[in-house]
Order: sequence, then C-alpha cells, then structure tokens
Amino acid sequence: MSRLHLTERALADIDEIDRDSADRWGQRVADEYVADLGAALDRLEANQSQTLLLWVGIYPTITCVLWLMLPMLQQRFPLPVVTLIITAVVVPLMNYVVMPFLLGRFGGWVRR
Repeated sequence: MSRLHLTERALADIDEIDRDSADRWGQRVADEYVADLGAALDRLEANQSQTLLLWVGIYPTITCVLWLMLPMLQQRFPLPVVTLIITAVVVPLMNYVVMPFLLGRFGGWVRR
C-alpha cells in the first residue's frame, strides 16, 4: 500500500472489499483488485508531490511576470486581455523552463 495515512475505517473497508471479492470471484481476483487499489493510492501520493512542486514553480513565476508586466499591461488592456497575455508568457515558461528545472532537481522525490 501507499505511504498515505489510511484511517482505521478505510483499512476495514479494504479488508471487506478483499473478503467480498474473494467470496464472489476468487482470491486471485481479490488480490488483483486490492493491488490495483494500492497502485491508485501510490499514484495519488505522487500527484500530491507533483502538485506541490508545481505550486513551488508557479507562484514565483506568476509573481515575477506580474511584477514585470502588469503595470504596463493594466493601463492599456482590459483584464481578460491582460490575463491572456500573462498566461501566454507563464505557461511556456512553466512547461519548458521551470518544471524541467524543478523535476531535474526534485523529480526523485516526486517519483518515490
């Protein structure tokens, strides 16, 4: 199972799922099903780490882009256009610069 903390109720539910599946479809199917649940929990944990890493990258990126561009853009364009321009800068920066850098430095932590 995952390193996520599961409550006693969640563990009891997994045991019940295992017993019920074994009764209905056999132990092999029950074992596969519980293993699939464990794999899903592992993916959930990895997604939590990746979400945190994304936030670590996006917060300073958005802050810097806003600090550099907002005073100039706000005076000339309505908010939807400003948002379009800011996201047109931030998304490629995140995709091609910031996230590759962060994943290179912390990717092992995300994939553990």
